[in-house]
Amino acid sequence: MTAQAQGALEATSAMCGFCFDVLDAELAQREGAEGSPSRGALPVCLQAYVSKGYSFPMFITWKIRKGRHEHLRGCIGTLSPAPAERMGHYALQAALSDSRFKPVYRDELPSLSCKISILHSYEKCEHPFDWTVGVHGVLIEFSDPQTGQQRTATYLPEVALEHGMTKEVALTQLVEKAGYRGRVTDSLIKSLKVTRYRSSAASMTHAEWLGAVPLGG
Repeated sequence: MTAQAQGALEATSAMCGFCFDVLDAELAQREGAEGSPSRGALPVCLQAYVSKGYSFPMFITWKIRKGRHEHLRGCIGTLSPAPAERMGHYALQAALSDSRFKPVYRDELPSLSCKISILHSYEKCEHPFDWTVGVHGVLIEFSDPQTGQQRTATYLPEVALEHGMTKEVALTQLVEKAGYRGRVTDSLIKSLKVTRYRSSAASMTHAEWLGAVPLGG
């Protein structure tokens, strides 16, 4: 059952804890260390989604704290509905296979935080600026004027707000993120097909994960 049929689903801190479980176990196995005991099973909330056959778009974001600030360490997911049980897969992909970063290593775990974003309420925008910073995520699609290649890119709802972007700046950076190497003109921005969406998000730090009760809802 897709997110459209089941309605908006809620992200929970227990899902973040599950992602920490999966990453901790994977890194422990790779490095020949011992992972945290009694962890790794699906949390109750995710078990319910799996049992009902729910699928939904999701993104897993890892950030690392350096001093007072957090920095992106990896973010991967899917804009199309995926089975709930794939959350662990995307947690590992975001931590270990984001091409922008080196894979996370075990010594970094205490500095990490995990954020789950479950996407919902997709709507076609009437024009490229028909969305609200801090409320909507945006997905752009366009034909590369130089190559004719179809290009896409997205920002989750919090990205533009966290980085102080205007809509114009966000759209320009999305065009560049999509791989376009030419000058981003006003006419190109106006030609964008933009879809807006919302998300349910939850986050957890490593310290919170250590203190969490395994298998919580």
